Amino acid sequence: MCQQATNGVASRAFPGNLSAGFWPVADGSLTAELFWGSSMSAKLDNAVGLYLEGIRDGDAAVALEKYIGGRYTQHSTGVADGKEGFLAFFTPFLANHPDRDIRVVRAFEDGPYVFVHVYQRLDDGAAEWVTTDLFDTDANDKIVEHWDVISAFIGSNPSGRTQVDGDTEIKDLQQTQANKALVAEFTRVVLQGGQVDRIADFVSDRLAQHSPETGDGIVALRHKLATAGKEIVYRTLFRIVGPEISSLHTVMSR
Repeated sequence: MCQQATNGVASRAFPGNLSAGFWPVADGSLTAELFWGSSMSAKLDNAVGLYLEGIRDGDAAVALEKYIGGRYTQHSTGVADGKEGFLAFFTPFLANHPDRDIRVVRAFEDGPYVFVHVYQRLDDGAAEWVTTDLFDTDANDKIVEHWDVISAFIGSNPSGRTQVDGDTEIKDLQQTQANKALVAEFTRVVLQGGQVDRIADFVSDRLAQHSPETGDGIVALRHKLATAGKEIVYRTLFRIVGPEISSLHTVMSR
């Protein structure tokens, strides 16, 4: 995941899907069962549980005891480390926003890491947010570290897509390592190196774009990057995550 790509260009510029979807049921909630054969992914369930039980359902203290390990190192702006830091931030947040529609759109695990892509609608639509979160877990699959990128939910872009719609089915798992290498090289050459003329070496003209202000296709992406100037600076590629075959989980519901 490219931490600096808050507009979604780097993380959404490639064919193939690297995520599983959590689908709303009739009452608007999302259920909690993840299956790989008859086993459940504890680390994936812990990350999703912290989000939905701790924030959506408002049971922050209970969720922390269930899903957090011996430490909780926090990289989210404004939130301090540990359970105490989590509660200090979210206790007033939950009180100030009693109406919370929070949905995990995509989630997968990669080794000790869990990635989640979340839509949040607060106070009957007064605020809408999209977050991408990365969790690290310990040997017991409990959460020990967290990073996130948060942006406002804008709505449809020029091609009619949003920041959260699109495919949620995990596909082409045998291509995970090749896709990671492609993203890394695209970031190095184009986003960091500024070689916008080489976009076609990495990106298909069939690109489906979910960045709020940019339409589909390679021409629109090239124009966006060429005109962005110093507004977008990709300093560090923090980590690239994607599911391996061994980490596939079909999400039934939550």
